[in-house]
Amino acid sequence: MVDMVLAGTDGRGFVPVTLRIEPRQRVADGQTKKFPVVVVELRGVTPRQALAGPMNAATALDPGAAGQARAAIEAPRPDYLADAEAALTVDDVQDVYRAAHAAGHLTDDLVAALKKRADEVKAETERRNTGPDEDGAYEAEVVDEPAAAWPATAQPLHSPHTNGRPRGQCGGGHPSGDHMNQHTDQQAPPWYLGRLAGFDIESTGVNPENDRIVTACVVQCGAGQPVASATWMADPGVEIPQAAEAVHGISTERARKEGTPAGEVVEQVVTALTAVVLSGIPVVAMNAAYDLTMLDREARRHGVQPLTEIVGDDLRVIDPFVLDKKIDPYRRGKRTLTALCEHYKVPLDGAHDAAADALAACRVAWRIGQREPELGAASLDFLHDKQTEWAREQAESLADYFRRTPGKEDRARFVRGDWPLIPHQRKGDS
Repeated sequence: MVDMVLAGTDGRGFVPVTLRIEPRQRVADGQTKKFPVVVVELRGVTPRQALAGPMNAATALDPGAAGQARAAIEAPRPDYLADAEAALTVDDVQDVYRAAHAAGHLTDDLVAALKKRADEVKAETERRNTGPDEDGAYEAEVVDEPAAAWPATAQPLHSPHTNGRPRGQCGGGHPSGDHMNQHTDQQAPPWYLGRLAGFDIESTGVNPENDRIVTACVVQCGAGQPVASATWMADPGVEIPQAAEAVHGISTERARKEGTPAGEVVEQVVTALTAVVLSGIPVVAMNAAYDLTMLDREARRHGVQPLTEIVGDDLRVIDPFVLDKKIDPYRRGKRTLTALCEHYKVPLDGAHDAAADALAACRVAWRIGQREPELGAASLDFLHDKQTEWAREQAESLADYFRRTPGKEDRARFVRGDWPLIPHQRKGDS
């Protein structure tokens, strides 16, 4: 008797079964013939449950999870049509499609309804694109709509798009001024119309040197291709403070129960970002110095080769936080991702969720590129270098403000202008 898991023909649906070989015999023409037969029995689920929706591989492989599997299968299905009605882009509708597909809930009627909704969203987009809004910006979706057929499954997290620049070629020197229109890639579309890779981390605290990753996401969008995302939940190996739990909703108990060992998560995140960077896709991260520094320190903590040591000078980062402060340095109010989404009129599906924040950062970057012609036309190489300069200037300005403000003088010494990450200080470094 052998316990095993059968996968569907699409490689995504898994059902736990038991294989048993039983002897059989048959009498024909006065002779008794003996032969073995293979009996396949469902393990831990009923036929109705197996047909209702495929499980993931981890659940199917764990005989002890049968109760959880039954509960998950028998739970009320998501209201996919309501999710589609709330969609703002065709990509959002396709995300609903992929979620239903992954859960085994697709029916002909649901597919037809989702396709109809996608057509409606596309028509709404075209109507909005006929003129500028009240602040002079033309409304458009975050990405061009794909011309290919409706996707059958989620797309892989890789893309050959290189923004028109061969890898390793930086395109010459950069000037000291901010005249970015002199440094464009005439052979490639603007960077904000190409593939973007959002990256976000939710963690145990606000110190990238010492705090730990709890959840992370790398999401690709744009360039007329479907959205492709990878998300992780880690067991950070330390207690998650209540203040951090209140922000992202992940408790210590949940992380220990559902999370993957932190070292494995860090290695997988570094691998995903390496594939993105070496494909010529810019990494979009809100306040990149925080997320990339934390990933770097976690990699060193767990014996994983850091991203910057793998990709070197190929890393190109778009930081909406730095760009926004450069565009409008005197605007009052917060500069959080939520505030930027409101200011640039792009949707944020759920603040402080790594996947939602990563996609929202891409939307803000896209909007900035669309609204600001010089930024949108700049090459990725030039824009990356300019953000390094602007981040340093912004940090110096903030530190100077703290020094001049009674009661805030001590904060100045904690301001860092390093970008896109704080360099690692080895022992003995001054």
